[in-house]
Amino acid sequence: MCSSDLSSFLLSPEQLRQIRKLPGVKACSGIVEQKALLAHEDLQTIVYLKGVDDEYSLVSGVDEKLIRGSFQLGTQDQPAIVLGGGVENILAVDVERGLLPLTLYVFEPGSTSGFTPSYVAETIRPSGTFFIQQDIDGKYALTNIASLQRMLNWSGQQYSSLELAVSDPQQVEEVKGRLEKILGTGFRLENRYQQNSSLYQVMRMEKWAIYLILTFMLGVAAFTLVGALTMLVMEKQKDIQVLKAMGSSAFRIQKIFLSLGLFLGVAGGMLGLLLGLAICWAQLQFKLVAIQ
Repeated sequence: MCSSDLSSFLLSPEQLRQIRKLPGVKACSGIVEQKALLAHEDLQTIVYLKGVDDEYSLVSGVDEKLIRGSFQLGTQDQPAIVLGGGVENILAVDVERGLLPLTLYVFEPGSTSGFTPSYVAETIRPSGTFFIQQDIDGKYALTNIASLQRMLNWSGQQYSSLELAVSDPQQVEEVKGRLEKILGTGFRLENRYQQNSSLYQVMRMEKWAIYLILTFMLGVAAFTLVGALTMLVMEKQKDIQVLKAMGSSAFRIQKIFLSLGLFLGVAGGMLGLLLGLAICWAQLQFKLVAIQ
């Protein structure tokens, strides 16, 4: 994502064309984002409203995450809105039933902190619902960029940010360098990991926690196996004495019990692996546990 240190910035059509033609850039979408209030009858919620252009679906793939309706954003004068699943639930809206339009209150930039914020009110028709993840679905909604620029009294060349998709993730740093030459200073360029640094940090911590738990489980299993072999040796004392009387050495007897332990460990590991793969396959095929 590319954004300015200010609340908005101007980008000429020539600059936008140059960015879209950069080597490694798959798609580029201009974004206008502003807080807004959505109301439906007696229900209302604050959302982050994103005005996006036609290339946004190529950048984000959000049109593939629709669970209801269609990805229709309307026009400048008759905008439509695509809601996150959490926003839809809060407002008790079902886009497939053709309910009454929503009332949209768009706050002017910098006015939401005052006691009497300035806003523009319009009716807007819900057209679809997307489902990505809880944090996003509960606070974001999408509409036509031209309509949001009109509500904010912005020009058609004024944006809050740009979102880009690259052809090869390995070329992100190269693309960032090329963008800096076109845009100059005063812009902040962030990749996906930098934009969601806290989320990825939590995911890394979860990964290490899982490794730690699995290591602990393997340690417990190893001690359990050692204990089981120890009990087996104690129970087989008479058999061990018979083997010694028949001429078996202590090393040979030890080798018998070590081979038994190795067999139990390998057989148990293989059985657990096959059982885990079978459960994963069944989950993917039959959705045994629904993941919301």
